[in-house]
Amino acid sequence: MLESFENKYGVNYYCKNTILVSFPKCGRTWMRMMLTRLLDSTGMDYTKTEPILSLHYSVSDVLENIGENVNILYITRDPRDVVVSYYCEESIRKNRYIGDVSSFIRDENKGLSKILDYMKDWEDAIKNNTFLSSLSLRYEDMRNNPVSNLKKTSKFLNIECNDLQIQDAVNYSSFENMRKVEDGNGINYLSKYKGGFGKGDKRTGDQRRVRKGKIGGYVDYLNTEDIEYINEKIKGK
Repeated sequence: MLESFENKYGVNYYCKNTILVSFPKCGRTWMRMMLTRLLDSTGMDYTKTEPILSLHYSVSDVLENIGENVNILYITRDPRDVVVSYYCEESIRKNRYIGDVSSFIRDENKGLSKILDYMKDWEDAIKNNTFLSSLSLRYEDMRNNPVSNLKKTSKFLNIECNDLQIQDAVNYSSFENMRKVEDGNGINYLSKYKGGFGKGDKRTGDQRRVRKGKIGGYVDYLNTEDIEYINEKIKGK
């Protein structure tokens, strides 16, 4: 299944039989950037190789299109921050949603319910050992201790590396440098057909792809009623 997926896109992956999954705006691109830099230190040729198959697939999407005989690297994040960041992506950056953030949160097709359902399905699949093996990371932990979490990830992916290479990958993929990359020429060794991390389009503020990355930043965007609504929904899951 995975081999046919590779053939479809004409690309090979260093981390065979492993998929990096997350809901949008949970740190998936950041992790790809760290892994790419880490593997780049080994002298790998990225003209034909991606570090890892990286998708926003749901559990059912993976089972249907790839199968269960894969390893899962899953990243999750506080849904309150996710829904705000996703709103900025869909509404402000890509103009795919018309309405304010309060309406977006309550939208059954795009808002909080979609995020919570996605996260619950993946948490259940990992808990029930649906796939070969799995490693779950929290965005908040990655932000607070990126070195430790990248070490954990490299061990899971069987990447042979040293502490200097880990630190270099973390430094290169810092929030500040990711913004410079977005404003500059992008990263030419991330596949263009996978979305990659391409050349910046000179957008500013909430139009940026690398926006803020702040833990708990939702409080700057949501009113008390919105926060209470979200908290109740989270409790219900």
